[in-house]
Amino acid sequence: MRLLKVIRATRLVLHVGLATICSAVVLSPGPVGAETDNSNANAANAESAESDTGSADQQTAQEPESSFKVGGTFGVSYLVKTWDGEKANRNRLGDIIFDMFSVKADGHYKSLLLSAQYRVYSGYHMLHHGFIGYKFSDQAEFDIGVSQVPFGILPVASHNWFYNMTYYVGLEDDYDLGIRGKLTFGDLDVRLAFYKNDEGNYTGSSLASTRYAYDVVPSTPDELGYAGLMADSNNTESNQGNIRVAYNLKHGDLGSTEIGLSGQFGGLYNGDTDRNGYHWAAAAHLIGNYGPFNLQLQGAAYQYKPENPEGQSDTTVVMGAFDAAYFVASEGYVLAGGLSYTLPFKAGPLDMIQVYNDYSIVIKSEDGFENTQQNATGSLIVAGPIYTYIDFVLGYNQPWLGPGDTYGRALAEGTKNEDGESTAEWNGRFNINITYYF
Repeated sequence: MRLLKVIRATRLVLHVGLATICSAVVLSPGPVGAETDNSNANAANAESAESDTGSADQQTAQEPESSFKVGGTFGVSYLVKTWDGEKANRNRLGDIIFDMFSVKADGHYKSLLLSAQYRVYSGYHMLHHGFIGYKFSDQAEFDIGVSQVPFGILPVASHNWFYNMTYYVGLEDDYDLGIRGKLTFGDLDVRLAFYKNDEGNYTGSSLASTRYAYDVVPSTPDELGYAGLMADSNNTESNQGNIRVAYNLKHGDLGSTEIGLSGQFGGLYNGDTDRNGYHWAAAAHLIGNYGPFNLQLQGAAYQYKPENPEGQSDTTVVMGAFDAAYFVASEGYVLAGGLSYTLPFKAGPLDMIQVYNDYSIVIKSEDGFENTQQNATGSLIVAGPIYTYIDFVLGYNQPWLGPGDTYGRALAEGTKNEDGESTAEWNGRFNINITYYF
């Protein structure tokens, strides 16, 4: 029955995704709580787009046989929050906070590829990625270490600084520890990976959530008791396999369309029962580049099936990142779509201005669980090494957009009162992030 359920869900996602892709191609003949401000968005899309490739990925015959570059980032954010409990923030006309400082090193020596980055946030710090690879040719390479998981739209399934809801359930810009390979055959791109385990826990105050990307993590009532955790939760990810296949359709002067399918399957080891559960996900995606427009569409299905101790619910799992853990519905669908337009404008130090809107929703399979939604409208302004994101983001049952006491259950059953009635509201945040890349 479990296998049949997985097959049915996977077929549904692929059918929906392929239908979306086909329609788009036809049209295109011619990208410990919510009070903590260092959310996933502290890594701007520009950072993810270039930080996990390494400079050697761009190596050509004209380049020297070796090169090495050390750089980093420094960023701050200005923010105004609309939800209850943030009146002081509004009365101060917003706040400016430290976002992130990072150091990175990229290079190559002959055919060896080298890349690493370490990030420091307010109160915690962690490895973002780090790997050593080998480039056999322009068509084949592999690497071993902590790397970005090949799943769905790459490098990220969003344009805005906050990413989409796919990130918050571990399916966007995820990083794990293992081996990864990339093969290209003309316009066909194939990526395979095996991850022995997640990227690990680093230096912070949480039990196991000091990491950049969301994974299933252990937690205790001391940490998540406020959100209803009554006994230790002791699940971890292991032995995950990934495959991603994408094809680029070219439309001459009108642009191009990438269509792709992704799948992953892995284990969930429970340290209390000493048994292995499993988790899986599948996705279909489209990336359209049509002149100044960039279109991103993705549909994904996922399920986490832990082998918990008797009496412990498996309708949710505990996931963590950015030094904070929360509950996530064990099964659901994530739909995401975004459109950006790059203005034909350059003046003085300004190199690019891009406007966009991204929407995403987590449709939870469990009866009584409310959906989670997010919409981000904004712009990216690039002036040399300075990237500025200006966003107004709205969230409904979004953990990072709401009072701190709602953080732990927003991605599970949603925000509800003691009688089980929904108290969820649309909450907003105006955010300006300025990051200097050096």
